[in-house]
This record gives sequence, C-alpha cells and structure tokens, in this order.
Amino acid sequence: MRIFQLTRYLLFTLLALAIVVMGAQLWHKRVWLAQQFPDTKVVPEHKDPRQYPNSMAQIQQSKKNWRAQKIPARQLSGSFTQMFRDDILAYWYGTAWGFYGTSETPQSGTIACGYFVTTTLRDMGVPLNRSALAQKPSEAMIRALVQPAYIQNLSKQTSWELNSVFLSKGTGVYIIGLDTHTGFILVDETGAHFIHSSGAFPYRVIKEPVAQSSILAQSKYRVAGQLTADPQFMQRWLNFQTNPTTP
Repeated sequence: MRIFQLTRYLLFTLLALAIVVMGAQLWHKRVWLAQQFPDTKVVPEHKDPRQYPNSMAQIQQSKKNWRAQKIPARQLSGSFTQMFRDDILAYWYGTAWGFYGTSETPQSGTIACGYFVTTTLRDMGVPLNRSALAQKPSEAMIRALVQPAYIQNLSKQTSWELNSVFLSKGTGVYIIGLDTHTGFILVDETGAHFIHSSGAFPYRVIKEPVAQSSILAQSKYRVAGQLTADPQFMQRWLNFQTNPTTP
C-alpha cells in the first residue's frame, strides 16, 4: 500500500513538473507562436515588399513636381496622408515586432515600435536621424518633429472620446506616445486607426480602430502630435529632396 502511494505521488510530481516545464517553454515562445497565427482583423494584407523602393521613388518624384509647381506645403496634408497610408505603411503590415528590432525592409527581420515610426517617416522622405530619434522617449520624439501648438495631451479621454477627438480634426497623420509605446494615428475616410508595431498579440505591425485598441485604452499617458497640421513639418518634408543616409 505504501509503495502504491509513493508511486502515485511520484507520478503526480513528474506530471506537475512536466506541465510547468511545458508552460515555461510556451511562455518563452509566446511571441513566435503568436506571429505564426496573426489576427487578420488587425493585420491587413500587405503590398509586395519588392515594390517598396519604387514607391519611395514615386513619392520623391511627386515632391519634386509639387516644388516645381510651387504648391504650398500646407495644401498637401491630404496627399501626405494618402501616400503614407498606401505607399509606405501598406508594405509593413504583418512585419514581425521585436524589442530590439531595427529592420529597414518591410516583411524582413523584426522592428520595434520606435524604429517603426522613424523608419517609415524616413522612407516617406522626412529629414530625420532614424536611430537617434527611435531611441528617444515618445514625447521627446514627437517634440523633435512637431511644433508645440500641434501637440496635445489626451491622457484623460476614454477610448471613444479619443476616437472622437481624432475624427473631429479630419484627415491626417499623428504620432502618438503612450506609457511605453508609440505609433501612428491615421485618420481618413474609413475612420481613425492606430497603426503600430505591437509588443502585444499578435506581435506584428498592425492596424486597429482607435476605439477598439486595448493598448490605447490601457495606457495612462497619451500625447499626440499632428504631423500633417504642422506647416513647418510639412515644409521640411516637401523641401527634403533625398532620403538621409544616416542609420
């Protein structure tokens, strides 16, 4: 009887130990596992990354044409939003997140949230130092790009109020800084969306409605800078003729 009880105890102990070990392995691999089964609701189909250089070149050509036509930068906010959405961000959806990720190529390697912001803006033709800016706290990053008059603290708003604030301002692109995260708010005819390299499930570059984002809702701190409303930012973007070579 005593041998039977001892054997049962050892079996239960081994089973419990196996469960703990398996659980630890699954937790360690949670990012990899989540990336194998992305949520298609927040990971839109991406464009062919082989066409990315052509899209960047087309943006530069458009800027050259606008400069030749002497079109004021303040009139190009809608064009900036559309090109950033369709010719830059659309290539990055589904790219894997990594805490130390610094990829410069969509669908290749991993990219952290700050590097996602600075890399896509650089590829859009915004003059900046990708690495230096990506490593700044999110508010410092925003203030390096946007004048104070176009920066707003939105920490007290609920998710629905936050959504209403962005919709009320119309079409445009924002950088938003959170407790420990950053990304873009893009407002267009389809609504207001939070586009970011997510350090939570599904651990990829995603696009989700502002009102439905748990990351936005849970953050106690929120500050947003409206890039396309700032005439100084838009003028710097329009005047800059080539992508910087700084990493």
